[in-house]
Amino acid sequence: MKLATLSSSNSQAYWGATNSPIDRGGATTIGRLPNDSEFLLLVPEIVNPLVEQESVPEGFIFTYCQAWGLSITEEVIDRVWNDLRSKAYPPATDYLDGLVKGNTQQTQKYISDCLAVKAKYPKIS
Repeated sequence: MKLATLSSSNSQAYWGATNSPIDRGGATTIGRLPNDSEFLLLVPEIVNPLVEQESVPEGFIFTYCQAWGLSITEEVIDRVWNDLRSKAYPPATDYLDGLVKGNTQQTQKYISDCLAVKAKYPKIS
């Protein structure tokens, strides 16, 4: 996952219009400048019009989960990453239900879905 900024003037170019949205699978807005002129995103890849950031830029307000505070640090970004990873997993009850019913297709789907999450959101070392 990469850290990037997106100017509000390029928002539609990246996300698309209301009637024709662009699926940016995995892109998550985590902050904004106080005047809403730029947004900070975690993205799977850098594409035009995003600008990759090597470190957390100054002045952004954390918006992903304000209960965690308003400051954005590397630790907060790691916490967001872990939260996204955790929420992406299918419910364990899907696996248990498949086991109880002896449904190997269901249990294999659960395992495949978990492996896909692990590939999309690798653990932070």
